[in-house]
Amino acid sequence: MAHTHDVLTQLEATAAGVAKAETELCGLLMTDQESYLVPYSAGLTKTRHRLEAVRKLTADNPRQQARVDKLERLILHRLDLLEALLKIGHDQGFGAARRILTFDQGPQYMEEIRQGIQDMEHEEQEILASRFAQQEYPRVREMFTRGSVLASDWYKERLRAKQERDIALWSRHIAALEAFVSGPGSRQFDVRSRLAEARAQMTRVSSVAYLAELVGTIGADPFTDGH
Repeated sequence: MAHTHDVLTQLEATAAGVAKAETELCGLLMTDQESYLVPYSAGLTKTRHRLEAVRKLTADNPRQQARVDKLERLILHRLDLLEALLKIGHDQGFGAARRILTFDQGPQYMEEIRQGIQDMEHEEQEILASRFAQQEYPRVREMFTRGSVLASDWYKERLRAKQERDIALWSRHIAALEAFVSGPGSRQFDVRSRLAEARAQMTRVSSVAYLAELVGTIGADPFTDGH
């Protein structure tokens, strides 16, 4: 059980790390504020370490190793692209990096990464359920059926924690875009459209309906900050 919990925790933190890197880099490129650079660089290092941890934790599961391979390619490719944008910003100016960012396919990459992590989470949940099914005590097994877990206060708290983190993430996106929207070049980079989309996402993740969407996912650990 502890092993499965460790895998799920590392997967959750990996997803949060990539999303945070996106936010910090966008803030840096759109505002030219170097204050975004330190958390961005630290986040990249932590995300790579978490990927390594997931690989080690699932070393005994060929199916999960295959998923790790695919997920690692997606995440490292995304992180490499973000670092390339940062280098362009330093070498050629942040204006040049912003022009490239206009054509960035970040949302598509993030969706593939989220799907890959969700597939791994489902596998770990099935492993956990299988282990409990082998127990000799029916009352213990009943506590860990899918229905019992989804109805538990522990699980609901994880969903609330996930929602709060997503709200915080989109708040940072909005703040970064608002800082840039009235500046030079904002029309060229379609910042107003990006800001409208960010605000729409904020409305979505803040809703009760979003909590319902999260049912069936692992949620987030309320006792960690997701960093």
